[in-house]
Formats: sequence, structure tokens, C-alpha cells
Amino acid sequence: MRVTSQTLPESLLNNLQRLGQQQYQLQNEAASGKKAEALEKSPSSIRRLINIQADTQTIKQYQKNVDHATELATENYRVIRSLKTVSDRASEIAVKADSLSEASTLGHYSQEINQLLEEALGQANAGHRNQYLFAGTGSGIPPFVAQRDAEGRITGVEYRGNQSQTQTEIAPGVAVEARIVGTNDGQDGPSGLLSDSRRGADFFGHLVALRDRLQAGDVEAIKNNSISDLEADEDNFLFHLSSVGSLQTRLETNRSRLHDEALDLESQSSQLTDADLATTLVSLNQAQTAYQAALQSGAQMLRSSLMDYLR
Repeated sequence: MRVTSQTLPESLLNNLQRLGQQQYQLQNEAASGKKAEALEKSPSSIRRLINIQADTQTIKQYQKNVDHATELATENYRVIRSLKTVSDRASEIAVKADSLSEASTLGHYSQEINQLLEEALGQANAGHRNQYLFAGTGSGIPPFVAQRDAEGRITGVEYRGNQSQTQTEIAPGVAVEARIVGTNDGQDGPSGLLSDSRRGADFFGHLVALRDRLQAGDVEAIKNNSISDLEADEDNFLFHLSSVGSLQTRLETNRSRLHDEALDLESQSSQLTDADLATTLVSLNQAQTAYQAALQSGAQMLRSSLMDYLR
């Protein structure tokens, strides 16, 4: 091979540029802990990294969905527990009201039931994040509206929500229904919390009837009807408490699984992008040594002249 006078300088310059670029890349890897520039030379690794990033975003969305559903389930559970407390007290009053009770005592009980009605109405219209819990998909309006007599006492409660539920996807092909409808007096669809004809539940109606029977001193109607009516309401609340509790367990299990999947994807991403610091530093030291050696040998060759070879 013919070597011209320009061959050695050009070769030296190319080698120095290559070694300089190698040092630059290794220095960046050491400083950032990432080997992003090395990934550019591996299209398959880049595709894998893109897929990992897409999967990570999907998992983050599922985690947000699980968090939102968990918030709703927690609020639902809290409110249902409060409604059951009202139901427990109403049932206790119904049992205490017997033929031996004085009219004044029954009157006091009637006033207390009236207060329990107001408490139940407030709980039934509970909201979370500017949406009512028990209105179905019509969560922008109060689901329960009371009708009152001239004295301001509740005589009936109208449900203005619907029986529709929105599903929240928490995994591919897996969705949950975190919302509870307030009333369902039909023969199908989700169970109503305050009223459900299939379960014999009509909490507001039963409380109104109990209050009026106490006021009238009709202890026989309380014994024959109100006690069993309130038992149906309590069974309905227990059903919903159990359902919400099962949902909370399911969401917690799914949250744990998503957390593990996110950690696994993070590990895979790290394997693709994180630099091995020890190996990087050794390679950087070797590149720096080679660069210095190239500079020294190049300088020595470039100082040589034709006269040096003729001596």
C-alpha cells in the first residue's frame, strides 16, 4: 500500500477524533448514569424502551383509576356506616315503643326519629369531589329531595338520580363499579342503597311511618310493621357494606399488583438505559490513555523530517 505524506497526519486526526468522541460518550455516561447514546446504535433496544415507556404510562393510568375508585369506595363505606347507625337507633326505638310506654315518651321518640330523618337525608346527599355519591350517573344534582309539611317535617323523599353506573377500568379488560345508586324500585339493575323493592328496603318511607306511628301512639303498627321494615333496611345496608368491603379488598390487591408491575418495568428500563459505572470508568480511563498515547506518538512522528531519515 502506498503511503503518502498526508496519510499519517490524516490517520492521526481520525484516531484522535474517534478517541475524543469515545471519551465524550463515556464521560456523559459517568456523569448522568445513563447510556442513552449507546442506545442509538441498538434499534431493538430503542423499540423495547419505547414499549416499556408505553406500558408504564398505561399502568400509571390504571393506578389513578384504582385510587379514584378507592376514594369512592372509602366514602361510600363511611356514609353507609353512618346510615346504619341511624337505622340501629331507629330499630332500638321501635323495639322500646310498646303498650307500656307513656304518650309523652312516644312523643319524644317521635321527635328523635324526625331528627334521624334529617340526618339520613344529609348522609344520602353526601358528595365527594363535587359529585354526589348516590345519584348514579346524574351525580351533578342532589339525588334526594324532601317533601315537607307546614311544620317543616319530612313527609316523603323523592329520588332524582338514576340507576346507571359508570365502570372504571383497573386492568386490561377488568372494570369495577364504584358508585352506588340511591334507589332502585325496579326488578333488575344495581341494588338501591336507601330503597330497593327486591329487598323490601325503603328507609325514608319506613322512618316517616315510624315517626307518625309514634306520634299517634300506634304501638301495634310499630310492633307488626315498623320493626320488620327496619330489619329489611338494615339487611340492605349490611349487603352494601359487604359489597363495598369486597370492592376495597379487590382494589387493594390490584393496587399491589400494579405496583409490582411498575417496579418490574422500571427494572427493565434501567437495564436498558443505566450505565455500569465501574465498567464505564475503566473504559474511560483506557480511552484517555489511548488518546494521550496517540497524541505523544503523533507529535513524535510529525516532528520527524526527510533530513532525519538521511542522517
